[in-house]
Amino acid sequence: MIFLVIGTFIRDEIISISGESVQSLGGLCHTISPLMAFTTKEDIIIPVCNAGSDLREEIEEFLKLSPNICPDGIRYLNQPNNKVSLRYTSQSERIEKSLYPLPPLEYDAVEPFLNADVLIMNMISGWDINLTDFKKIRAKFKNKIFLDFHSLALGRKNDGSRYYKTCAEQRKWFNQSDYIQMNENEFLTAGGKLNAPEKFIRDNINKNDIILTVTLGEKGSLTIIRNDQYFQTFWIDSDYNIKVIDPTGCGDVFIGAFALKYMYTFNIESAAAYANRIAALAGSAKGLARPLYLQKYI
Repeated sequence: MIFLVIGTFIRDEIISISGESVQSLGGLCHTISPLMAFTTKEDIIIPVCNAGSDLREEIEEFLKLSPNICPDGIRYLNQPNNKVSLRYTSQSERIEKSLYPLPPLEYDAVEPFLNADVLIMNMISGWDINLTDFKKIRAKFKNKIFLDFHSLALGRKNDGSRYYKTCAEQRKWFNQSDYIQMNENEFLTAGGKLNAPEKFIRDNINKNDIILTVTLGEKGSLTIIRNDQYFQTFWIDSDYNIKVIDPTGCGDVFIGAFALKYMYTFNIESAAAYANRIAALAGSAKGLARPLYLQKYI
């Protein structure tokens, strides 16, 4: 199976509530890590993105941790890589600042890899790719598209500070996708209500077959399935046996783990439970949970 993964590699500075600072690779690395850890030897993982030349050595060292990686889709640009500062004010809330934004990926950079079996589109920066090119991808790509809405729900001030903001074109993004993932704040910003997720789907998504997951941190996750006009909704509790000490990237891990399990089993509830556990496990490490860490503690 070929997993095509689009997004942005990030250099994270994570500042805990206590003031401790950790530097770590982040962004797309979080999504790829569970794929690197748990795909079979026959699978191929293709990250496609723009990256800054200053982070090239670290990215290449990370990708060498798995023989499944095909790095041909990474374009290194002669400019600094996107850096994000995350200052936590609580276990789940943080002040975010994004510096050195990279240009959006263009369709021509993705087109050679559209023979993949699944596409994971993680809008890590929010400008990883523009809507026009995403529509071109949808028109050409006939298999499942998993969208992490992520920073499409964020605006950016001139100093790099991020803030929650409704995405004016959110319905167009939703309707290009087969699976949509949002965290609680993103879902509420988009106009959703946790006690009426079916209404949110009716109001925003024209597709008859859609899966929507809202990740809820320590409260677990909520997944809604729409088949034709019928809805099925289920909650997955957090794995309370795992102590999360750094929630950075847990949502990015979640979509990678969910897509992996779903494509192997086509069981949505099983995929959500698996993704919950892997995301919590990733949060038990400071910074990026590398594939060997996930394998060791699964």
